[in-house]
Amino acid sequence: MRTPYILIILLSSLMLCSNFVFSKPKKKNEKKEKDLSNQLLDDFINRKSYARDDLISIPSPFRNLILVERYRQEAIKRKEKIDKINEKIKEDAEIDEIPDDKNTNQQVVDPFKIKQDVIQFVKKNMSKVNKHANLREYGLAEKKLTVMITKLTKYKDDAMIAKLVEVEKRKKQIKQEHKDWDTIKGVINNLTVDAMFMSKGKPKIALINDSAVEEGKNLNDALNLPAIAPIKLLFVSTSSITIQFKKFTLKKDLVDNDL
Repeated sequence: MRTPYILIILLSSLMLCSNFVFSKPKKKNEKKEKDLSNQLLDDFINRKSYARDDLISIPSPFRNLILVERYRQEAIKRKEKIDKINEKIKEDAEIDEIPDDKNTNQQVVDPFKIKQDVIQFVKKNMSKVNKHANLREYGLAEKKLTVMITKLTKYKDDAMIAKLVEVEKRKKQIKQEHKDWDTIKGVINNLTVDAMFMSKGKPKIALINDSAVEEGKNLNDALNLPAIAPIKLLFVSTSSITIQFKKFTLKKDLVDNDL
């Protein structure tokens, strides 16, 4: 009668021992895996290198976290690079002062030299006016041109008058560009895309402000704008439309509430 009880006790003891023996390495492996994941993540965040095989071997939730962080860091680096380029462009486009012709040092003023200095500064600033225009900073461009015109009107000789005419012509162009830029921005911001129709072998059509407009056609009727200055629906895709007005082209990405 005692033998079955002894066997039961022995079997129970063996089962407990086996659970202890096999479970301990499992916990150790889990801890090692977690430590490896944390270390790889720390290395990645701190921009240190990591082994590709180690990255693949860790559990997917940790691996995904590392990949997300990598893409985030790459996006930050791209933005920093673009910001540096834009900052350099803006530094190059800073306003230079036009030289003054006042005799502050009580020395003999050379009128010819003053005029040559003014012409050189006008030439230099005209280059920066163009940079402002390329950055769509039309207000700064117009301000610079106004300063140049004020300076040049003091001189009546042919060379300075010719330079004045050149600057005034450029100011007129900049003012028109500014107006055209505001026009196309207003159009792209206020139009509504209700639907897109795309069939093989047929023209692409966008339903804009309740009017069907074919790719390559003008938007003026759909937008109730005069046809004197055509606004063209340049390109239609499944995710965006592109419009053109004079020298400017703008793209509108379509989000859920646009369709």
